[in-house]
Amino acid sequence: MDVITGACDDSMTKANPRRRREPVYWWTAEIADLRRSCLRARRLFQRSRGRQDEEAHSANYASTRRLLRAAIKTSKRRCWRQLCYEVDSDIWGKPYRIAMSRLWCPQTRQPGSPLLVRGTVAALFPGAERARLPTAATGGRAGPSRHSGGTQTSSVEDQGAIGARSGWRA
Repeated sequence: MDVITGACDDSMTKANPRRRREPVYWWTAEIADLRRSCLRARRLFQRSRGRQDEEAHSANYASTRRLLRAAIKTSKRRCWRQLCYEVDSDIWGKPYRIAMSRLWCPQTRQPGSPLLVRGTVAALFPGAERARLPTAATGGRAGPSRHSGGTQTSSVEDQGAIGARSGWRA
């Protein structure tokens, strides 16, 4: 089990649980302040339900929410225009990175050393024979060949089939 764990540790990347998410492209300090005030207004409104000042807190929450939405909409519009300008001026810059991030897939790491690969294969498949290297005698093949039927045949069977075929008439 230690061999499998070691092979997995060496070949797979580890996730970082503390990795913070990057802010969205349109996020600004102004929007952060407006969001903070909107959340505060919402909490005050929720606490004031069933009290006399509920109407005032409801109106305050609605107005701060409206301001936050307007600021987000303005920021998105401004950032979109800027992105369109960047596409026209430098296609391989930020627009390219944004497009490629949508097509993201995790990168796999290759095993570091051939010894690690051999040790892992030997541990996972202990009864397997060692692969034979191709020689001139085997016609460049390393071992058993695969035919279209999906069955494996050895080079001895191949030689027998070639010998039998020589007696056939065309």
